[in-house]
Amino acid sequence: MHYPLLPKLHILNVYTGIFTHNYYWVPKDVNLLPITNFEFNHRRVVALMNYRNNRRKWSRKHQGRELDLCYLRTQIALEGHRMGVVDVYGMDWPLEIRKGESRRGNWRNKKLKILQGYNFNLAFENTTWEYYCSEKIWDAISGGCLPIYYGQGNAIYEDFPEGSFLDYCDFGSPAELFAYIEAMTTQEFIKRMNLCIETFNTAVEKQKATEEFRLKLTVKRIQEVVGEG
Repeated sequence: MHYPLLPKLHILNVYTGIFTHNYYWVPKDVNLLPITNFEFNHRRVVALMNYRNNRRKWSRKHQGRELDLCYLRTQIALEGHRMGVVDVYGMDWPLEIRKGESRRGNWRNKKLKILQGYNFNLAFENTTWEYYCSEKIWDAISGGCLPIYYGQGNAIYEDFPEGSFLDYCDFGSPAELFAYIEAMTTQEFIKRMNLCIETFNTAVEKQKATEEFRLKLTVKRIQEVVGEG
């Protein structure tokens, strides 16, 4: 926001209380079919993200708790690349690491095409906060990938059941995560993926039912913020 004679003000919607559910960014009018027959062609993980290799610059803390996930997901991708199990797409990455850039041209279609070549997607948000759930986990599922997500400090389990996406918080290190993926059976992948697909389809219906409510809530919150000013 910007007003004459006053400094420019940046409002991060994630922290204002506007978001009250996890399915704000779920694609509309999409219904995914469960998978039945499946075999791994490979177990490489795809990471589509910007390079954020500076802990101090990307630290976001609230009451002593680190909220930023950009630095952590960068470290996981770097370790996975070193181990030869992660392919990286994104801006600002060293040329010897990245396979391509992101958010160029028709990025939405390009992203889904990339995802369709993998079975696992490192899909961390930029930050962990209650109901901050962007397109990342939904795009992973749309593209046929089992999401690797960060499930602490948010409300993701209000919609996703335990044993659906891979929660990095269940692992002690990137190496432990990648070892688990390498050992995963096709039966486990199918079970987890179908739980994600079921959640995806339910979220599409929930979004339709709550869109009008969300708009009213947004207007109300804006009025409250203006009134407080």
